[in-house]
Amino acid sequence: MEAKNTARLGRRAMLAATLGGVAAAASALASPGKVLAADGDPLRVGMPNIATHRTSLACSEGDIGLFVSAAAGNGIEGLTDSAANRAGLFGVASAAPSAGVLGVNTATSATGALGMGVAGVRAMQGTAGVALSVLGKAHFSRSGVATVPAGQRFVKVNLPALSEYSFALATLQQYRADLWVQSITVSAGSGAIYIYVSQRAPSDTRVAWVVFDQIPT
Repeated sequence: MEAKNTARLGRRAMLAATLGGVAAAASALASPGKVLAADGDPLRVGMPNIATHRTSLACSEGDIGLFVSAAAGNGIEGLTDSAANRAGLFGVASAAPSAGVLGVNTATSATGALGMGVAGVRAMQGTAGVALSVLGKAHFSRSGVATVPAGQRFVKVNLPALSEYSFALATLQQYRADLWVQSITVSAGSGAIYIYVSQRAPSDTRVAWVVFDQIPT
């Protein structure tokens, strides 16, 4: 009888220990991810990693230093809370013709690099060099071609989001003797620009226009 009771107690102890381990594992899975990495620790995936110094990854074989892939999200996100002219994502190239930041999208009519904000993309350069260089076609959403009707001296182009900092350029797209763009009025109140020609158009005349905005200082 004593041997049977001892065996029962042994099985109960083992069962209790197993259930306790399962409960502990379930509790760990249900709890928020803990920060398990600090300075000097290995990089741990699937959980936050907090460090007080820069984390560097280098590849000495001339290949990709870091490759990140996401099935349904951003591959890499950068964030800075600094107000000291810092960047969420900062790229540097030390030799031409390499690029500090390169964006490529292989889908049709897609965007390689997208910028949003007060200035979506700001190109900056010192006293030498070029701030912005475009190789290939350039598209401006606030541009187009309007037609001055025959017998008229102006054409109105409706355009939202005009301000006191907006200004416009325009030029004829067809030859008309003694006819040229005389002036352009930008009206933020009516949300339109008015392109005036030097005299009544002898026939329908196309005019190309583009609107730019200064950044308030």
